[in-house]
Amino acid sequence: MFKRLIFVVLLCWIGVSAASETFEAGKDYEVISNAKSAKNSSPVRVVEFFSYGCPACFSFESTLEYWLKTKPAKVQFARVPVVFHEGWENYAKAYYMMKTLNREQTLSPKMFSAIHEQNQSLADQSGLAQFFKQQGVNSAEFEKLFNSEKINADVAHAQSSLDTYQIDSVPTVVVNGTYKLNMSMVHGDRSKFIQVLNYLIKKEQAS
Repeated sequence: MFKRLIFVVLLCWIGVSAASETFEAGKDYEVISNAKSAKNSSPVRVVEFFSYGCPACFSFESTLEYWLKTKPAKVQFARVPVVFHEGWENYAKAYYMMKTLNREQTLSPKMFSAIHEQNQSLADQSGLAQFFKQQGVNSAEFEKLFNSEKINADVAHAQSSLDTYQIDSVPTVVVNGTYKLNMSMVHGDRSKFIQVLNYLIKKEQAS
């Protein structure tokens, strides 16, 4: 908690310096060469590619939460779960189950915490079933959703977008289908990450 408070205080300085910052493609962010651009779209769309099984994604949550509370106006945010490792397909299915139940905002933090703070094993179906049961989703409803055509189609669609946006690591954020940004591009600097993200959003809004 104390570390998070320090982080929030430090981020309060972002607005002062960000207005005059200019960032470089290929250095601070990447231009997605083969993506279907969303130019002239309103609102600008920001998408985070992630997995519940990814420790870096869990660490990134505090940065993301801060940005969501302070993000520029008229910005649409969405998440896409990736399947890079064994067990991650089940995490992706769990995400789309939460979306279907309209409980993603409340259950996502709990799943991250269960995996990375409580060391629960949720990569298999039985572990996930127990997690959802603890959140009030009975076994029959879980089985129906987990094995549904809709959830499987959602996961397949998510994976089809990885090549389009050249996603090879997570967490990675894509701005309007045009720009790609992750923590390694800003050398782990969380405040700079937010500065670059907001810079790219303004760049798209002005185009």
